[in-house]
Formats: sequence, C-alpha cells, structure tokens
Amino acid sequence: MIHPYIILESTSRAFFVHPESVWSASRQQIFSAPRKVAAYLIRKHVGLSMEDIAYFLNRRDHSTSVYWVKQIEDRVNDGSYVEIVSRIEDSFKDAQQTTAEIQDLCSAHPILRDGPRHTRCWNRLQWILQCLPWEEVPVSRAGSAESGRPVEANN
Repeated sequence: MIHPYIILESTSRAFFVHPESVWSASRQQIFSAPRKVAAYLIRKHVGLSMEDIAYFLNRRDHSTSVYWVKQIEDRVNDGSYVEIVSRIEDSFKDAQQTTAEIQDLCSAHPILRDGPRHTRCWNRLQWILQCLPWEEVPVSRAGSAESGRPVEANN
C-alpha cells in the first residue's frame, strides 16, 4: 500500500511546491492544483473516504474533496492531466522515503499541531494515520484527552 504522505510528497515535488503549502488555506492555483491531484491519487491508490481525504488535506468538508477528485478525473479523461498524473504515479512507486522523513512531514500537519481546536478532525486524522509504518502515531503537544487527544482503544 502506498502511504498518503508519499503521494503528497511526490505530488508536491512534481508541482515544485512544499508539501506544507498544499495544506495551507491558500486558493492560489499554484497550491490548489497539487492539492486536487493529491486528492485524486489518494482516492485512487489508497482508497480513503472523501471525508478522510478532506481531513488529510486540511479541509473540513468532504464535498470539497468530492469536487477535487471529480475535477481531476475529468481532466485525466480529456487528456490534459494524463502526463502529470502518470509521472507522479511513476515517481511515488519508486519512492524510498524513510519512516523518519514521513514522520517529520506527518508531525507538521496543521490539524495535528492544533489538536485542541479540531477535536473531531484530530481524532479522525489519528485514525487515518494508524496505517503508518511505525508503532506510534505522532501527536501534538496538546495534553490530555480533554484537549482533543483520542483515548486509547481497548484492543
């Protein structure tokens, strides 16, 4: 399985932007185009729900990711984005990122940094990140469960 952070990193590299800028609230095309392509590729290769894709890309509403995925699907079907999408797919298939690099990027996620403000998003993003290749899920320095950290599940 390809990790969403590898897809985000590969997409950012293809568009010559920093991965953290893809998470920004900016609506400029230089940041929104890689965000849309990343949403499309995450849906295609990871299979996250639209809500989870929205949280991963620092949005609150799943309808935004529905729009992004549909828009890129249309552009791939009409041929305008076929080359860039295939180039990104080739690059993340060959990606040899270490766990530490993914962990560093993961810890920079805006929702994880602002845990107390985004309780539902924070808990959901923690659930999404359980597929990470390391034991511990990175957490913000928020504090106890009242601040938004999820309570350990009884497994």
